[in-house]
Amino acid sequence: MDLFAVISIPAVICFLIGIGLLFVEMFVPGFGIAGVSGIILLVVSILLQAQSLLEGLILFLAIGILVTILALIFYRSATKGAIAKTDIVLKNEINSNSNIPFSFEKGITGKTLTTLRPAGSAIFNGIKVDVLTDGEYIAAGTTVAVSQIEGNRVFVTEVKD
Repeated sequence: MDLFAVISIPAVICFLIGIGLLFVEMFVPGFGIAGVSGIILLVVSILLQAQSLLEGLILFLAIGILVTILALIFYRSATKGAIAKTDIVLKNEINSNSNIPFSFEKGITGKTLTTLRPAGSAIFNGIKVDVLTDGEYIAAGTTVAVSQIEGNRVFVTEVKD
């Protein structure tokens, strides 16, 4: 019996596209559409290829083992291997106050770099910071003072001379 006579070409195409979509899901951030589509295509490939329920279960188990092994290899490479050395893996930690310098406090004064309507940029002790007003319009080059800090949002008010 010829092996290639038993293999369904549409099943192979669904299988390869399904595996490809699962790899895309690993590399592309998003909602999971590629991953869900990949899983659906793998199930379709099983349905197209299986001649009986037992054969379908065996194929499902084999594909599950294959996907698990590939995921473990990817995970190992992403944490300690070649992928970890590339720009695909984020190496910098982002904290919730990444916009605010550590020595930043209420009352510090600076100058607006852009017009605040109500959001814009200001400079404080040589450090550019994204700032907000309480709704008022403040022109560029105006002296402002920090009135409130909420998480990573810095609120300023105009300093009247």
